[in-house]
Amino acid sequence: MIDRILHKILPIIAILNLFSTVIAEDVSVEATVDRNVITIDDVVTLSVSVEGKGIGSVAAPDFPATDDWSLQGTSSSTSTSMQIINGKISSSKTVTFIYFLSPEKTGNLKIPAFHINVKGKTYRTKPIDITVLDSGQGQKQGSSRGGTPSARAPKSAGKNIFVSASAYPDTVYVGQQVTVDFSLFTRRDIVNVSFEKDAEFKNFWVEKMYEANRLRLQPKNIGGVRYYGMLLKRIAAFPLSAGKHTVEPMELTCTIRYQPRSFFDFGRTEDVKVNSNRLKITVLPLPENGKPANFTGAVGKYSISAKADKTSLKAGDALTYTVVVSGQGNIESLELPQPQIPADFEVLDRQEKVSKKATNNKWGGSKRFEYVLVPRNEGRYVIPPLAFAYFDPNRKKYITVSSDSIVIDVAKGKGSIAYAPSGRSSVVAVGKDIEFIKPDLDYIKSAPMMPRWGLRTLWFVPLELLFVLLVLVYRRRQEHKIAHWRSVKASKAMKKARKSIAEARRRKDPYSALSAISDAIFGYIGDKLGTDSGAVIFDEAAARMAEKGVDEEAIEQLKKILDRVDAARFSPMGEMAGNVKSIADETQKILQKIDRMINSGSRKT
Repeated sequence: MIDRILHKILPIIAILNLFSTVIAEDVSVEATVDRNVITIDDVVTLSVSVEGKGIGSVAAPDFPATDDWSLQGTSSSTSTSMQIINGKISSSKTVTFIYFLSPEKTGNLKIPAFHINVKGKTYRTKPIDITVLDSGQGQKQGSSRGGTPSARAPKSAGKNIFVSASAYPDTVYVGQQVTVDFSLFTRRDIVNVSFEKDAEFKNFWVEKMYEANRLRLQPKNIGGVRYYGMLLKRIAAFPLSAGKHTVEPMELTCTIRYQPRSFFDFGRTEDVKVNSNRLKITVLPLPENGKPANFTGAVGKYSISAKADKTSLKAGDALTYTVVVSGQGNIESLELPQPQIPADFEVLDRQEKVSKKATNNKWGGSKRFEYVLVPRNEGRYVIPPLAFAYFDPNRKKYITVSSDSIVIDVAKGKGSIAYAPSGRSSVVAVGKDIEFIKPDLDYIKSAPMMPRWGLRTLWFVPLELLFVLLVLVYRRRQEHKIAHWRSVKASKAMKKARKSIAEARRRKDPYSALSAISDAIFGYIGDKLGTDSGAVIFDEAAARMAEKGVDEEAIEQLKKILDRVDAARFSPMGEMAGNVKSIADETQKILQKIDRMINSGSRKT
């Protein structure tokens, strides 16, 4: 009996053990400090966080033995988050152990690694480097509370908010791609970011690979300090000349939200100007040794191909000859080799197409030329292969690649094609052939210079006058209809705007709601001024509204609302949802004010 029970229970126990093991493995342990540069009189706050699913209770780790630090106190906190995805509930737990440490001496100290036991498995944190200064040295550091970070942290680390600009590689050849990243890091609650001035790339060809359209901050450990960061922009920059080049800083305005400190405090926001660091990039000249005669400046890695859509056709028929260079590098600036088209082929058209994209942080794509060719006479023709030379910065050598030659067989057409060396007359398509029109010189010589009018043709003059009169009457009636239609749209502009704003309030998606508010504003301006809403330019519309009696204050208020709509689209989802209602209310209020001014001005005139 016992054997039967054990036989049934043991598999269940094994499954439960396996399940608990899998859960225990989904654990992350991290140690962070509030700052990594302090004075001898300061206290540093060390947080050891354990996060995972099903971690259960976790015992506080012992503070490692060290002569560099003394433990002033401890604390702890626990938080749990739950998610429901496709009807399945999952939970995650975070346990944080907090230690308050004071340094025993100055210099470069190290907080030792912690060992934490979770579900029978031991996890180890990374040691953290801390710079401890004398009291006098700490005062010279300013209000940023530390400016000398660890070797791995950016120079701006230690500040509460900063923008880091990085370039890799920072030593390149002329024409070689430099990838420049602009990243935002913060220890404050940022609710909005606006670009005041973009980074300035002098002597560079610039292509944008990525640009953030909303705040997506993720936790980031920099020099042992926890920040929340995100990539703002990624640029592919191609230097145009050799030398020491500088990328000037990007300038941002970040809106920081401060939480209420008491029941009677409603919190506040503050706009902070933030600049990225200046970048220095060393650009080497391309080597002269081994440079091919047909090299035109291409740097990267490329291939070339050539093809014809027809290799057998009749004289007078058309074919398309295509040359494509593709690969990694500055595609836009490539100069493709010129094909050697046979003398018996007429080039009717030539088109250029460029396709660009970023793949694995490498800029590239393809550039193609399409030639429409028409052979004049029968025979066998050969378009020779094309050679394309480029410099490969990784191999540090020049490479030449070639396309295949194209053989084209031309059969006799319906008729021969006359070729005029001094130029050609108009071309007309006859069936599938193309022939030149030979002018009839005898007819040109005998043709009268003026038309011959007689009494029999005068009866046509009254009909022409009648036709012109009818056209003028029709045009007048159409203009009257258009003016009436515009007047009706103008009278209903405010009613239509109210409906659009009400629809924006009902929409659950903040992005969609803000878009509806923007459409309501431009739709109202277009209807009121008698123009298409898609063609409204605000500065021009502001001048016309001023002519109709709208004062400068109202126009400026409307402009600020449009700026708020654009700014709200960049804010986090929760903040954005709160902005929608206030923006909608203000939009309706200012549009009603403008509507009254325009209607009042119309009655006066």
